[in-house]
Amino acid sequence: MACYFLILVFLQIPPPDLEPARVAVENQDYGNALRLLDSFLESDTTPTEGRYLRGIALRERGRNPTLQNRLQHLLARSANDFEFILAQDSSYRDVLLQYAILKRYQNDLQQAIILGEAQLRHRPELDYAVPKLLSFYWRYIVTTEPEEARVWLRRQTGSLSPLFVGRAYERQGLYEAAETIYLGRNMADPTITLLAKARLDFARMRPEEGTRSVEKAITNLNSRLDALILFEEIKSIASPAELAAFEQIDDTEEYRKFFSVFWSRRDPMPAAPYNARMAEHYRRLRIAEQDYLFNGFRSWFRSTFTHNEAYFPPIYLLSSDFTDQGIVFLRHGEPDQYTVGEANSWLYYDSSR
Repeated sequence: MACYFLILVFLQIPPPDLEPARVAVENQDYGNALRLLDSFLESDTTPTEGRYLRGIALRERGRNPTLQNRLQHLLARSANDFEFILAQDSSYRDVLLQYAILKRYQNDLQQAIILGEAQLRHRPELDYAVPKLLSFYWRYIVTTEPEEARVWLRRQTGSLSPLFVGRAYERQGLYEAAETIYLGRNMADPTITLLAKARLDFARMRPEEGTRSVEKAITNLNSRLDALILFEEIKSIASPAELAAFEQIDDTEEYRKFFSVFWSRRDPMPAAPYNARMAEHYRRLRIAEQDYLFNGFRSWFRSTFTHNEAYFPPIYLLSSDFTDQGIVFLRHGEPDQYTVGEANSWLYYDSSR
């Protein structure tokens, strides 16, 4: 009787090289990243990192607001990749934050906040997640009726929810209620609390106290996280050179020096009891939050005046929460002359303010 033997040969297939896709995502070449990742994910059986990178690439490609059906399809695919990773390991890298950013793109700010807070609980060492979470909270309160915002925020268990209950009171002009919340805050996050108090002081026309709060936050700065939070306050008026200098700092004392010089350089009256330019900055912020909010995406190709993305300075993208008028207003204030028509124009006699 013939005997037949079945010999199985298992070939160990080397894992695919993800480095080109990593580089493409890092360089924001999302179209190329998707081509590389889609090919990789067809054959790989454990595609955690590939799914992570593709989720980011799909999300950023989905920012194109010109094709709504395509936008929703890309964002849905991005969500599927993030959900796949979360089902395996919710502490993988910063996947909760990346998913939160996707929810922000979908204008689901409540879910963005919930995911952002979950990221801090799972990976508290990710200091760059805090400014993002602060921006989710901020956008929620400036786009939601104050009473509705307070009701929802009071139901949350996140560490930053009480602070933004105070900010919601502040937006209604209920300054005493806001101050009570700020004074009762746990000073485990003193920088955030001091800056909230500074905004309130400037809103209440108490510029000396507002200046002292900002200066105290600078003096007490003792981590990169503190520096990132402080930079969020000034990113819309920083110069490209200042942004580049900030990104090179890796020492707390240098961070303190950076912010002290930033404000002293702009102070028109150093002998006065408060920094007039600082007070003006927070005044403009209040107006911009009311009149110049932008709920879309910064897309350089939407401009009819240029086809070159390099035309826009990096601050333009950092200030993406405001319209173009809002960015100009934050940097220069009210125009000296203006015209209203099919194309509004603002004229400034002096741009150094």
